[in-house]
Amino acid sequence: MARVCIITTVRDPGVCLESFIRYHLALGIACIYIFFDDPEDPAIQVALQFSDVTAIPNDEALQV
Repeated sequence: MARVCIITTVRDPGVCLESFIRYHLALGIACIYIFFDDPEDPAIQVALQFSDVTAIPNDEALQV
């Protein structure tokens, strides 16, 4: 069976992020990779609540 993952970049997604994640997981998306433009975005903590979501902050490690 094929698995589908999505990748997106966000800046200050606010309260919309959780519904975005829940919607796509409910559709059957296997995993979501979210790149956060702001490495201190509080929405990173929201993303980390989901086991099928990988939150990637735009920090020094990403810049290398």
